[in-house]
Amino acid sequence: MGGTNAADANLIANNNGFGVEILGQGNTVSGNSIFRNTGRAITLDPAANTNQSAPVLTAATATRASGTLTSLSNETYRIEVFYSPDFNPNGQPQAKTFLGATNVTTGSNSNANFSISFNQTISSGFLTATATDPVGDTSAISDGLAVSVPSLNIALVGGQARVFWLTNFSAFTLQSNGNVVQPNGWADVPGVPGITGSNFFRDFALTGAPSRFFRLRSQ
Repeated sequence: MGGTNAADANLIANNNGFGVEILGQGNTVSGNSIFRNTGRAITLDPAANTNQSAPVLTAATATRASGTLTSLSNETYRIEVFYSPDFNPNGQPQAKTFLGATNVTTGSNSNANFSISFNQTISSGFLTATATDPVGDTSAISDGLAVSVPSLNIALVGGQARVFWLTNFSAFTLQSNGNVVQPNGWADVPGVPGITGSNFFRDFALTGAPSRFFRLRSQ
């Protein structure tokens, strides 16, 4: 159902139950738009699709998703990531907009990590994912993970201004500008940020320093 070409995608919505319920083996569900169903976007009946495990999303930002897959060892799987602005009407994970895919190969320990960048920026909502094995068995939809929107914070630390942001946003670079109305004035802040707890940070002197504006820019 669906496919790797955009023209093959199906729209599956407003069902009083699951979006797609998979029975049997070798059923591929790929690249579709599945949303506003009262049950999960994709579910497996017992033993369907060899009980292919779903990915686990560990980070969801405006431009990237990361996660892990535990499945058979030394096999290559297609991971697809989807965006949904909400899980209405019943709070069940959906898959409204296909964002992208990548292939991952599990190691001898049966685990693989993945990261996918998007061609569009997500401002809020949830991400979900599926995994499809080499013979076309697609997993159920994963649990959803809320999108974390990057933000900067500032605090006074030891007589300096500390600019800090969550380490979830490792794919963002801190930039500064002396005049915010000059769009060409933004430049990367040189050096490597420090880490304290769950935050990256950079410290700036208060005395004798020019006025500065800061932002995070996706790499």
